[in-house]
Amino acid sequence: ASCALPGGRYASAMELWMREPDFLAGMSLGEVCLVVELAISQRKILGYRDGAVVPYRLSLTEAKAAKARREGGQGGQGGKGASGG
Repeated sequence: ASCALPGGRYASAMELWMREPDFLAGMSLGEVCLVVELAISQRKILGYRDGAVVPYRLSLTEAKAAKARREGGQGGQGGKGASGG
């Protein structure tokens, strides 16, 4: 099974809902849409790559953040490492 879901939050939620995984048992399509929304926007569980929804570790956002980390940047995440005075 592919780890990529169709692009778009609604399409991804519909695909997940139709697969009927145990962890979504008893949830409505609207509730699954909310889960997908939060997984993308708040929890960094899912992300986007090439028009598809993928696990965050495979997403373009994570790829950019990893590149910034390799280049010594903080990627806008927190202020640790700044010299205090």
